[in-house]
Amino acid sequence: MAAVPKRNFAIGPFFIGTLLLFCALTFYYFAVLKIDYHKTMLLDLGWSDPSQYFAQARALLKHGYPYLDFGYDKLPSMYPVGYPALMLPWLKVLPEADSILAPFRTNQTIGLLLLLATFGFYAYLGIPLTGGFAALLLATLPGFFTFCRSSTSELSASALIVFAFMFAYLGLKEERRWKIYLSAIFLGLSLNIRVQSLFFAPLLLAMALFPAQGTRLHWFLHCLALPIVFALAATPLLVLNSIQFHSPFQTGYAFWVSSTWLATHPFFSLRHIPNNIALLWRELTLRPQPVMVGHYFGTGTFFVAAFILLVGVGIFFIRLNRFVICAFSAGLSFFALTITYYPRWMDLRFYLPLLILLVAVAVLPVIWAAETLLEFVRRGLSGVSLALSFYKTTQSRSIAGLGSSPFHYAPSPIPGVYRTKAFS
Repeated sequence: MAAVPKRNFAIGPFFIGTLLLFCALTFYYFAVLKIDYHKTMLLDLGWSDPSQYFAQARALLKHGYPYLDFGYDKLPSMYPVGYPALMLPWLKVLPEADSILAPFRTNQTIGLLLLLATFGFYAYLGIPLTGGFAALLLATLPGFFTFCRSSTSELSASALIVFAFMFAYLGLKEERRWKIYLSAIFLGLSLNIRVQSLFFAPLLLAMALFPAQGTRLHWFLHCLALPIVFALAATPLLVLNSIQFHSPFQTGYAFWVSSTWLATHPFFSLRHIPNNIALLWRELTLRPQPVMVGHYFGTGTFFVAAFILLVGVGIFFIRLNRFVICAFSAGLSFFALTITYYPRWMDLRFYLPLLILLVAVAVLPVIWAAETLLEFVRRGLSGVSLALSFYKTTQSRSIAGLGSSPFHYAPSPIPGVYRTKAFS
C-alpha cells in the first residue's frame, strides 16, 4: 500500500476555513433552523409525497411494517421506505403533539451533518480553506437550503450519494479498497430512498480502475464483490418490493398507476429531452417556472447563473485521474437519464444530488482566486516590508557614517543652514 502523507494543518488556512464554516452555519441557522413551522403552511402535508412518507413512518413505529391506512385497508405506498425509516429517531424524541415535525427535523439534521461533513472531508485532505468555501457555497445553494427545510426525501438521498463519492475518492487516492466498498454501501442505501440513485451506478467503476495490486484474479474477485455489496445494501427495498408486489423490481408506481397509462406514456424517452431542456433554460435565465415542489418550501429556485458560471470555469481546473473518470461517468449517466424523464412529472428537485456534487467543481475557481489574492497581498506586504527595511538600513548607515567622515557640519551665520569644513 502506498503511504499516505501526513495532513498539513496550517494555522492560517484552518482558521480562515473555520471562519467560513461558521458563516455557512450562521446562514443555515437563519435560513433553515430558525423557521417556526407552527406559523407557516408547511405543516399541512396534504395528499402528496410528505403525507405518504409520514404515514409510513408512523406505521413503522407502531407495527414495524410500512403501509398507508385507507379506512379498513392497508395499502403499499408509491415511494420507498428509506426516508420514513430515517424519521423514526425524531418520532421517538418528539412529543405526540409535535410528531408532525419529524420529517422537517430529519432534513434539518441531515443538512447540518452534510455541511459539517463537507468541511471535515476537505480538512481531512489537508485543505481546510477549500472546505470552508465549499461549505459556504453549499449552504447558500438555493436548492440545498430549500430542501433542508422540506418534508420530502430528496436531501436524504443526496446526502448518501455525496458520501458515496467522498469515500470513492478517498479509496482511490489512498489506495484503500474498504473505502470503495463503503462507497458502494452508501450508494446502495440511497436506493432505499430514491430509486433514481441507481443512475449513479458507474461510480462503482472505481474498483475496476483501482491501482493494480496483486494478481488479476485478486482484482477480478474485488470487481465481482463490489456489485454484490451494492445489491446487499439495497436489499431492504428489493425484499419489500417482493413482499408487496411479488417482484423485487416492481415499485409502488406500478401499483398506483394503471398499466395501460404506463404502456402509452413511458417514463424515459428521447422525445422528452426538448421539454426538459427548456425547463433548465428557464431556471438558468431566472424566468418564472411552473409550480413545483420547491415553491412549497421556498422560492422554487434551485440554482442561479453565477453558480453555473463557477462550475463552467471550474471544469478547466480539474485534473484527469481515475476518480474523475468514475465521477464524470456517474454524473453524465445521471444527467442523461434524468433529462429523458416524463416532463409532466419532471421536477428540478431530481437534479439536486448533481447540484450538490457540482459544489466540488464550483469551489475550484473560488479557491484559486482566494489564493491568488492572498499571494498578491503577501507579496505586496513583503515588498513594503523590504522597502521599509532598506530605508531603515540606509538611514542607520548615514547616521553611523557621520563620525568617520572627513567632513563635519558646522553652524552657518545663516539660520537653518550648515556649512562643512574639512578636518585639518
